[in-house]
Amino acid sequence: MQKPRPYHHIPIQDSGEPLEEIPLDKFAVISPNTYQLAGATYDRYSPYYLRQGAIDRLLTAQNYLQTLQLGWKLAIFDAYRPVTVQQFMVDYTFRELIQTKGWQQEDITPEQTESLWEMVYRIWAVPNQNPATP
Repeated sequence: MQKPRPYHHIPIQDSGEPLEEIPLDKFAVISPNTYQLAGATYDRYSPYYLRQGAIDRLLTAQNYLQTLQLGWKLAIFDAYRPVTVQQFMVDYTFRELIQTKGWQQEDITPEQTESLWEMVYRIWAVPNQNPATP
């Protein structure tokens, strides 16, 4: 299983701010995003939602970028990612690695399975249902 990462011990405190839609016209955005193209589904919100405070900071950064290079836009690939999407991408990546190696899932050994999960968790964090931790 995945080794703890340095940020795992940092508690998350909910700001209480509701999720708001990012003003997409201000940024470079690909829609649908990569995870949606892979088949992940977002229930209530799109991947382009954030807390208002985060949106305000993104807009500040975008405005500053304009002072440096007129016409450039920050690219947003995804912002809001529910645990269900994280789990989907973990499982999707695991299946893709099996396919890339030309293996059949029912035939892989426990050692191969462990090796594949190590590769998956180099890319993705373990999906976590605890809202107080990353």
